[in-house]
Amino acid sequence: MHHSAKLYKKWTESIKQAVSRLQQSLKKRQSLVPAVAFLGGILWDTLTIGRIDQWSNIIQLGFYVFMAMMLVMLEFVETAGKSLVNPMAKGLLVRVWSFRTDLVHFLLGSLLSAFTIFFIKSSSLWGSLSFILVIGAALVANEFQGFRQIGLQIRICLVTLCAACYFACIVPVMMKQVNLGAFLGSLVATVLFIAVGLVVIYYFDRHRGVVSKSFEIFIAPALLTIGVFGAFYASGLIPPVPLALTKVGIYRKVERHQQKYELTYGYNPWRFWEKGEQTFAARPGDKVFVFFSVFSPEGFRESIEVRWYFADPRKQNSYELMDTTQVKVLGGRVAGYRGFAFKSRYQPGDWQVRIGTGDGREIGRIHLEILTDGEETPRAFFAEYF
Repeated sequence: MHHSAKLYKKWTESIKQAVSRLQQSLKKRQSLVPAVAFLGGILWDTLTIGRIDQWSNIIQLGFYVFMAMMLVMLEFVETAGKSLVNPMAKGLLVRVWSFRTDLVHFLLGSLLSAFTIFFIKSSSLWGSLSFILVIGAALVANEFQGFRQIGLQIRICLVTLCAACYFACIVPVMMKQVNLGAFLGSLVATVLFIAVGLVVIYYFDRHRGVVSKSFEIFIAPALLTIGVFGAFYASGLIPPVPLALTKVGIYRKVERHQQKYELTYGYNPWRFWEKGEQTFAARPGDKVFVFFSVFSPEGFRESIEVRWYFADPRKQNSYELMDTTQVKVLGGRVAGYRGFAFKSRYQPGDWQVRIGTGDGREIGRIHLEILTDGEETPRAFFAEYF
């Protein structure tokens, strides 16, 4: 018994020392805790966010957008001159209301994280890099206390951006199409969403200061954000959510066998990173195939454009469109709708194949180099099935 008591005491002291060292280590690295929490949240969202057309995501993100907009509208009423909570009052309401700014930015962080993931999945980073950077910068800036203290108008801009992103994701799912009409519908939905909130405030609030200050404090930042969002679309920089490229590669032959496609290519172990045969050694009669898979929700019927670009050596850093093929995409398959296009007339050099929507927005791209193969020896090919 005495030995057991000494052993228990020793273990207890060891645990206490370990906890103490952990607390001291966390105290020294306290500045890193927000960054670790931020990256952990992004990783968690990446692993758990699921598909854009899942009702759980639609409802959850819609609730977040509604709550964030409601909170900034209530803050707008206070800023305009009407106190919603008596500063002399006590109780739970006052304590909760004092954390309203932190709650807004928590909601904004969750929304921006989810939309960043959705847009990255639905875009070629080269084609939509500037828009992804804007969303990412807003997500990162939202984590800094100094940025949060800039004021109400920056929160209005961020909430309006989140509302615009939400409707830009949801309206195409509801309309089962990705085109100009769906995007304009998302902008109209965003404007109506904000307008309904303002109408409710005007109706229930009798303080005339709210109406007189609404344009300067609320409407102008919201309209500016919506205008910038529309400009990004006009430039072809907003990814075509909910479409997403799940696979793309370069092959020598594509054949369908029952429920799977056989993809034939020449494998080079020294180029293990290539998708198929991106370094394509061509002999007379060879065709260059691009195979791709595009996810879209059930009920979607879209025309995907496969555009072939050639880098003219006489024009530095310039790709010229050489050919366009349209492929009909049917939604509903979890792994994505599979399609392919091929080119039989080409010239050696650097090429790009860009896969995008009919309205010019890019879903993804792949590079390839076509070389002239002067050999006549037999070639060994490999096959994969998808």
